[in-house]
Amino acid sequence: MYENGKKVTGVRNGIYYVNGVKFNGTKDGALYVNGVKFNGTKNGALYVNGVKFNGTKDGVLYVNGAKFNGTKNGKIYKNGVLLTGKHSDGKFYQNGVVLTGYNGNTYYVKGAAANGYMADNTKTKYLFKNGVKQAGRQKIDGTYYFFDFNTKQMVKHNYVQAQDGNWYMFGEDGKIVSDVYQWAGTYYYFDHNTFKKHTNSYDLARWGDWYMFGADGRILTDVVKWAGSYYYFDHNTYTKHTNSYDLSRWGDWYMFDGSGRVISGYEYWYGQLYYFHAGTYTKAVNQHVHENGHRYWANGSGHVTVDWTIDNAINIGSTLVGHSPYVWGGGRNGWSIARREFDCSSFVHWSYANAGLTLEPVSYTTTYSQVNRGRGVNWGSLRRGDLIFFGGLGHVGLYLGGGYFLHDSPNSPTGGVGVSHFNDIVNKNDARYSWASIADTWATRRVQG
Repeated sequence: MYENGKKVTGVRNGIYYVNGVKFNGTKDGALYVNGVKFNGTKNGALYVNGVKFNGTKDGVLYVNGAKFNGTKNGKIYKNGVLLTGKHSDGKFYQNGVVLTGYNGNTYYVKGAAANGYMADNTKTKYLFKNGVKQAGRQKIDGTYYFFDFNTKQMVKHNYVQAQDGNWYMFGEDGKIVSDVYQWAGTYYYFDHNTFKKHTNSYDLARWGDWYMFGADGRILTDVVKWAGSYYYFDHNTYTKHTNSYDLSRWGDWYMFDGSGRVISGYEYWYGQLYYFHAGTYTKAVNQHVHENGHRYWANGSGHVTVDWTIDNAINIGSTLVGHSPYVWGGGRNGWSIARREFDCSSFVHWSYANAGLTLEPVSYTTTYSQVNRGRGVNWGSLRRGDLIFFGGLGHVGLYLGGGYFLHDSPNSPTGGVGVSHFNDIVNKNDARYSWASIADTWATRRVQG
């Protein structure tokens, strides 16, 4: 460009000329292109009015015309933008700062994906694995917890189905439950190994008591059929009754033995002999019952009787059960009798004598003399009131029926006058011998009827 015949150097109409030519280059720190301060990108740098740009444009931070990479005001930029994503330090950033919070469905703590059971930034606790909320049954610190499939929060005091299809109980602290546990108004038992609910089972609680659980797993009370028999479980303690007479929920009474099984046949209980029908297990009342071909009468209370004299002798003798210790040679004079000091033969003599039947003079009564009283009968034909002998005529007792007998012995349950059964062990320190095993089966005597 010429002006007054000379090449122009300077600005004309906003264009910078040098020697009449539009300037291309840098002057005074500004880049010109075709005489105009450059606006745009050149060699990767952004220029504004010919100068490398410093500032933010379209959300991008530039320093000396380049998209900024680094830290500014405590925030990290990448390509001019606040970093959201993983940085070279291995941490996750959001908007340029180390993230504690969610990025999508992933939760980070100080830039690291969360792992473990912890509260998020809403103060709600979750179980995280690689930042992702977990659900279902999960193992933590050697036990199991359950996290709801929808809310992902820990389930407490509830019975839920896990991802394996099985149902489990979780307690007030969220831990999986084993042993007896109270829930929904009743009790259940959960296995110590599989943690599954037991059904139709009889289980030992951690505190030492046994309980019965039904087909739905609920703890049972009242009469329950199990293992081929019937048992009774208390309505309050839920424990099994033993040696008891209990009213069922349908109104019938049943007797249960020392193991808790329902009784059929003869049973001695609280000073009387009873008979319980096979099949129904109910007590016989106001009807005849039978043993060894003999007929007894079960009265209105169910007491088994056979003859007035015999029953009176047994009832009189029974008044001393637990109240008369065994005294060898006792019961043969008025002073000793008054003190209720008897041995086996004097006790039998005293019982019958007080019922009006004197077996022999009391002063010389012994087992060896009593074996000659009345008449001999076959062991297989035992009847209530018969005299039965043991140990080579070393001991005598009164047969009650059903295998029970009344006698005075240091080996009776009371250590004196008491009631034993043929199946009982004679001496608790020697389990080899039962009363049946030492019975003198040839020496049975019937002294009445």
